[in-house]
Amino acid sequence: MGSFTLVRRIALSILAALALGPAPAAAEPAPDPQVQAKVIRLVDSGSTAFEVGNYALAVRDFHEAYALFPSPKILFNVARAELALGHSAEAAEAFDEFVRREANDGSLDEAKVSFARNSLAELLSKGKVVRVDVEVEPNRATLTVDARSVRTRFYLARTALDAKHLLEGSAEGWTRAHLEFTLRDVLERPAPLRLVLTEATDANLANAARAKAATTETKPASESHAAKEAPEPNVEASPPSSSGRVPAYVTFGVAGALAVGAAGTGTWVLSQSRSLQGCAGASIASCANAGNASAVSLRTKARVADVLWIGAAAAAATGGVLFYLAPAGDGSGGEIGISGRF
Repeated sequence: MGSFTLVRRIALSILAALALGPAPAAAEPAPDPQVQAKVIRLVDSGSTAFEVGNYALAVRDFHEAYALFPSPKILFNVARAELALGHSAEAAEAFDEFVRREANDGSLDEAKVSFARNSLAELLSKGKVVRVDVEVEPNRATLTVDARSVRTRFYLARTALDAKHLLEGSAEGWTRAHLEFTLRDVLERPAPLRLVLTEATDANLANAARAKAATTETKPASESHAAKEAPEPNVEASPPSSSGRVPAYVTFGVAGALAVGAAGTGTWVLSQSRSLQGCAGASIASCANAGNASAVSLRTKARVADVLWIGAAAAAATGGVLFYLAPAGDGSGGEIGISGRF
């Protein structure tokens, strides 16, 4: 409840200041009546949203009001709303800027400044944010980090320490400069990050253009040179040759021999089964189970014929595979290769 009261009290003081007009030594010029009315409406709306817990709306309204009338008091409300919303880095930057502006204005509100300093210290001590200091030349350069506008001292949420962040600087009459860094870099080095822009003189611009052109030309040239030196793949057709398929032919021969043996054995078994004594009309298996010695012998030979048929089929399949994969131009017959005839 205390934070609600504090925000409301600040809001009322802002509204009163706007309504009465600025004191002679005020830092901000008085807004025109239309802007003033809009700022009053936004501050009041943001304060109401904050008190009911709609922090996202409060942040939006306070930011919009601050853009129209950059008062430190509105900035304090921005910081409070950002903190309530869980935006630690944004809250830290707003608190930091509020303390700096109050000190420069010479109209310190000790209660608010103390609150801002304590909140900022707590965010740092609990490891929620990391402070980043930057030295930039020229010092009037505009800075952005990850496409967000920042000052030479800013804060980042302490999340992934090794995640890359991009710091960029720009100034009129100077070439843009950028620097990649991680939070681990910031934590492990005592010195500020340093970003130096190059003055955009005719000579510097010409040198930069030549360097860029050289980089553009060098890459294709090196790639072309590498392409010339790379050996061309051998895709010429090899002359037909049967010598590489010798293993396939041998396997086909084995398959044929096994098939002949199986056929002969099977034919002999069938011819003998017709003359079995005491088993007229019965199968070889039933006669063998009945104890007929001749039937037992024939059943064994029939099983041999089955095995021969299986062996013949396997040999024929193997021969087909060897024939298909045999290298057409390799006379060794010892390796299975793939020709370039596709």
